[in-house]
Amino acid sequence: MRTLHLSKRERRQLERQLRKSQDVRLYRRTLAILQVDRGATVTEVALALRVSRPSIYRWMERYQESLAMESLRDRSRSGRPAVWTEECSEWLQSLLSRSPAELGYFAVNWTVPLLRDSLKMCSTQKFSDITMRRALRCLDYVWKRPRYVLAPDPEREKKRRIRRRIRSLPPHSVLLVEDETDVLLFPLLRANWSRRGEPACVLISGRNARRVVFGAMNLRTGKRLFLARQHQRQHDFQT
Repeated sequence: MRTLHLSKRERRQLERQLRKSQDVRLYRRTLAILQVDRGATVTEVALALRVSRPSIYRWMERYQESLAMESLRDRSRSGRPAVWTEECSEWLQSLLSRSPAELGYFAVNWTVPLLRDSLKMCSTQKFSDITMRRALRCLDYVWKRPRYVLAPDPEREKKRRIRRRIRSLPPHSVLLVEDETDVLLFPLLRANWSRRGEPACVLISGRNARRVVFGAMNLRTGKRLFLARQHQRQHDFQT
């Protein structure tokens, strides 16, 4: 099976396939058959295409057995069984429905490494980053940066009543407001996997204060006074 002679019709068919093919493997095999037919040796063709000589002989044999261009295409293969299963998707959805902080991680949003480590504990399989990103996109999650969102104000109605009382005061009355606030250490914002079309939010509160700032302001003149302290004490507020 060391010689190959094509008819004019077979040569035209292979040349047409060579021009139209978008499959690299099919293109290389078709070119090898045509080059051998044009007089090149198998060794020369193997060196030019960077394949082994047995591969060239195998392609020649497959083509000569049927004289069909389809014989040069890849045959169907079963492939390796998929490691990612429907059960893995359910575990992933369960993780995404909760915050990493609930599971003991020092983070407020999910990243691929965190999800991969958590799934390893459930399935004993260590998935690649590419597999994790593919699974997240199948669940319609995208990588985006979250934004801070204030938690609902439990004293909203109380503040409305205060505003109504202020509006009812006499015109020349002195109106002072006093308050204190905490300088917060907000959670670090970084991009994370979130469902497409839904905002990525990180709830913030005043429980992680570092400094206390007391302040008073005259609502008539706009004059303000501030007092910063490390701890919240009553006498500082009264001062």
